[in-house]
Amino acid sequence: GKSNPNIIHATERCAVRIIQAIDNFGLGPSISPRDVRDFSERKLDTFRLCYAIVKFYLFDERWQRAEVEKSEQCTQEIRSVFYTLGIFVHDSGVKQPLH
Repeated sequence: GKSNPNIIHATERCAVRIIQAIDNFGLGPSISPRDVRDFSERKLDTFRLCYAIVKFYLFDERWQRAEVEKSEQCTQEIRSVFYTLGIFVHDSGVKQPLH
């Protein structure tokens, strides 16, 4: 019931409930990756690998929609996540080194 501290009664719907529960139980970042507009405001070492992957794809979506300014800081932050010898393969098949 409502007196059980292990049960959260969320005030929001859908995915926001999950974010609310994560915050309530201290299980990790309590913000949706889609709500982070400036990735430099969060430190990479506080996230798990899966969050870094989600973060990359969100960054890529924003980059392709021209919502991210082309800056050396953005480029370096994204590159810092990848393996030094990593290669990006574009949908067209073109390969580019990540560093």
